[in-house]
Amino acid sequence: MDFPAFCTNCGQPTSSASNFCTSCGAALKATTSAPAPVTLNLDVLTGLARQLRSLALRRRRLLLSLLAVALLSGSAYVWYEKRMSDEGIPISFTEANSWLYENATERRESPAAPVSLSVEDEHNGAIQAIPGEVVVVFDGTPEVQNVRKVFRELGGRIIARLPAVGAYLVRTGRGKELNFTKRIRGAGDIVMYAEPNAAFKLVGVTVVDQFSSAGDHGKQVRAVVEAHGGKTTKTINADVSGGPSAWLYLNAIGKAASDRTPGEPLLINLSAGGQTASEEIRMLRTVASAIHLIPEERRENLVISIAAGNSRLDLEPVLDAVRSDPRMGSVMRDHILIVTTDQTNARLGDFANRVRSTSGDPDVVTIDNLEAQNGTSFAAPAAIGRIDEIIRETGVTASQAIAGVKQIAEGTRGLKTATGQPIKEARVDEATKAIKWAKDANANSAFEINEGVDKAQALVKARGEPFVGDISFTSVGGHTVAVVSPQVAGVSIHRTVSGTDNYYAADVQVTNERGQVSFGIPRARSGVVDTITVTAVQSQRSRQTRFTW
Repeated sequence: MDFPAFCTNCGQPTSSASNFCTSCGAALKATTSAPAPVTLNLDVLTGLARQLRSLALRRRRLLLSLLAVALLSGSAYVWYEKRMSDEGIPISFTEANSWLYENATERRESPAAPVSLSVEDEHNGAIQAIPGEVVVVFDGTPEVQNVRKVFRELGGRIIARLPAVGAYLVRTGRGKELNFTKRIRGAGDIVMYAEPNAAFKLVGVTVVDQFSSAGDHGKQVRAVVEAHGGKTTKTINADVSGGPSAWLYLNAIGKAASDRTPGEPLLINLSAGGQTASEEIRMLRTVASAIHLIPEERRENLVISIAAGNSRLDLEPVLDAVRSDPRMGSVMRDHILIVTTDQTNARLGDFANRVRSTSGDPDVVTIDNLEAQNGTSFAAPAAIGRIDEIIRETGVTASQAIAGVKQIAEGTRGLKTATGQPIKEARVDEATKAIKWAKDANANSAFEINEGVDKAQALVKARGEPFVGDISFTSVGGHTVAVVSPQVAGVSIHRTVSGTDNYYAADVQVTNERGQVSFGIPRARSGVVDTITVTAVQSQRSRQTRFTW
């Protein structure tokens, strides 16, 4: 029943819920309307039914497909997660150390015990290595998925990684290490390093201002560093648990660099050495590769000293093998000191035996600190202490300091005494003196390598001369006279004249019977200032004055 929308009496709108007009009260008359007829077309219904059945079938197939995809995706996800977890435990990182640890992992399981592994190299020797593991370092940072694919095709899988610097630890299976390294090296220069995960006899890792002090050896090394001018104000432990290996070397050196402010000196001493030439080659290649991984702005102030060791290996072919790769050769030149000593020990014998054939080698330096009687692992920290001293007291960079020490050693090789006897090259402690001396004697307070070599040559030639307590000037200017106290003959006096007009002159004279030396200085233009320095070479007693023309 339907009621009218408007009252037939007053014309006002009505309410569908009432039989009377809400305005005038008149009764409303309801009307009944018949429904419109519906025509049933059997052909249309049949077609519609067919469409509905087809749609339902497609929906059923779609649901089954989605379910299958979900199941497969879940399986794939589980597989992917498992494979990712097999690649190690993620390492957390900060913005400061993301250059090393972004997307990095550390191994899940402890390494197996090292075994002897025959290798094919210049010596066809044997090394100790973690079985079934290979370390690969790329010269660059290829995408992880591409690296993973290459390793998989060669039969390996990643178990730890530092992809931000292109370093990977790979599981190959026992007995397959050498074949894997040979095949991966076939990629060319993009692979800088590919070796079995060699195990080194690492006694201690020492980093000046940040180093391992665990155990007696670490404490003794720290004392040697400090006794020879180094500062060790902060300490951390470099993790070498489970037996030090090539992979741990990469991580320990990288971690030390990641914890430092770029530009801040990072001086590392490694008390380690291979027992065979093949092991030594891999140890040096590992260290050089670790340095190469470090960004250039962090690498500039990095120096690593390495004990030449006590096993009397011939280092010449070892160093040549490492330097055959120009990239590693440049790292050796700029950042690594191989340290030996002339000290001997009744039990261990002559440590220098292993480097006798490397006389004149540009990367080998000598220091004769008394602590080195206990082994070269106590010579290397003395050298790194001296490097630290040079950096702090002269303001030169670490790379300048190491270059100075090496070039001073080179510049003093082949010297002879007045009677023609050969003189051993400048030791690290003499090079340290020469660098500081050269900077102090320079009118512009700068270190020049030629001045350092000049000072070192004087030091080497003056070995064994009398010590004096003081030196002073009695006349300054065009004719300058200096005298030592006590007034004895036969004391080598090194004089340097360095002018603000870049004039430079230096020579060595020997005191006369009155303990005097005298020398002339060419006249300069008005206003030029000459810095005149005289030094009793053996005693390192020095006096300096300035003369204005």
